[in-house]
Amino acid sequence: MAFSGVHVSCGYAGYNKRNIALLAECKWSQSMATAGTTTNASPVESEVLGAAVFSITATLDIYFAIGTNPDATNGPRRFLQMNTSMDVFAKREGGEYLAWIAA
Repeated sequence: MAFSGVHVSCGYAGYNKRNIALLAECKWSQSMATAGTTTNASPVESEVLGAAVFSITATLDIYFAIGTNPDATNGPRRFLQMNTSMDVFAKREGGEYLAWIAA
């Protein structure tokens, strides 16, 4: 059975010798079949591992918000087209969650 919904992973960007951000260590991931908010928060930025990044993939058109108390319905939000992925940097202090709703 194919997955339907949103898959979120969160980890560190990492750096290579040219200081170009690359997705590196994953700290957690969550697959969500229905709209809601992730149960885990973004980690604090690491001097060694780089900035925290949310990597989002959706099988349907969605609106999503990232923050300490995100509101994908009424708050500042972004659109993600179905069957696409997007990477979004988290704040340096960590503690952010991702919330989503169907568009």
